[in-house]
Amino acid sequence: MQARAKGLATGSTIFSDIEAYSTTGQDNITHVACTPAVTTAVLTYQSAWTSRLHDLGFLSGFYSSLGSGVRDQVEAYLSTAYVRPDYLWFARYDTIATVSDPSIPSSYWLHRRIKQYRGGADETYGGELLNVDRDLLDVTPVPATLFGDFTGNGWSDLLARQVSNGSLYLYPGNGTGLAARSRIGGGWNVMGAITRFGDFNRDGHEDVIARENATGALWLYLGNGAGFSSRLRLGWGWNGVHEITPVGDFNGDGYPDLLAVQNSTGYLYLYLGHGPSLSAGRKLGGGWNAMNELVGVGDFNRDGHVDLIARHGATGDLWLYPGTGTGFGARVRIGTAWNGMRDLVGVGDFDRDGYNDVLAVETATGKLFRYPELGTSLGSRVQVGAGWITDMRPLL
Repeated sequence: MQARAKGLATGSTIFSDIEAYSTTGQDNITHVACTPAVTTAVLTYQSAWTSRLHDLGFLSGFYSSLGSGVRDQVEAYLSTAYVRPDYLWFARYDTIATVSDPSIPSSYWLHRRIKQYRGGADETYGGELLNVDRDLLDVTPVPATLFGDFTGNGWSDLLARQVSNGSLYLYPGNGTGLAARSRIGGGWNVMGAITRFGDFNRDGHEDVIARENATGALWLYLGNGAGFSSRLRLGWGWNGVHEITPVGDFNGDGYPDLLAVQNSTGYLYLYLGHGPSLSAGRKLGGGWNAMNELVGVGDFNRDGHVDLIARHGATGDLWLYPGTGTGFGARVRIGTAWNGMRDLVGVGDFDRDGYNDVLAVETATGKLFRYPELGTSLGSRVQVGAGWITDMRPLL
């Protein structure tokens, strides 16, 4: 790729410069009549540009004027039809050195803005006269995605199984929505529980754990970014538990760990990961048969420990169980009426805003929603997909 040939490292931001265009009447320069199709063309181009950069491990920047390109990006900010750029560089020659503007909501591109506040003017540097613009920057690095990135390009992805044929699919994330799926395996209907586990063997790729129905064997499938290279057996007798759930690095030893509920007693057990093996289960508490969804969500409350979300089957209440490194602290209710949702999934920091996110399917409609974590609660949901009927089941 040309960017790498020029020495730009993975994670660099590459800007697309879209000069001002007329949004009504005709273009001021070419005198070509403008229609809403121009806006659509710009948004489509920028979305494809951003998506491709994300695929290649780069970040996207967008430069334009407030009255055209920036206006259209602001209006499309919450749309999942377009992948929005990571950084915004807008031009307004009012000589005011600020990155704030009434036309851009304060929560949009927070600390990811550049303003060009003065056009070309003569300035002298080192005895040389140069014609330069003036810009003000308020930019911080885009946070890393600590888990959920199956492809390894820096963005959280989704895995799902098609129940009718046992196929496993990868839905690459792009920060805004999900790209077209690709099939990464078949024959997965012999597995009664399939869960994403993070990078279990620490080779830089996310792995999957699955329980075989017939034998109760628990298998580790080693990911390679596009599928699986091989599998290892972690143990036998796992038919005696349910809600097998990845929880991240619970005890801080650098390896991801696993939770599961014992069928017969309702006890919750912690299984510490050690690369290609698991420790014997350690009981954390009872009464967990009342919960019918467990979700590992990373460090939800940002206290340095990974946490767990659980849904109560009878009431539909959603509870946050803050991790302590050795167990869980006092739970906090963060939602009600969640019985209408299924397949709750911790997907990591999907939009890389510094907070992890949760995905869930609305049972009645088959719509897939993203719920941003806010540290103490979940934010307003955003639809990121449709058609998720019961035949398609996202993996935990």
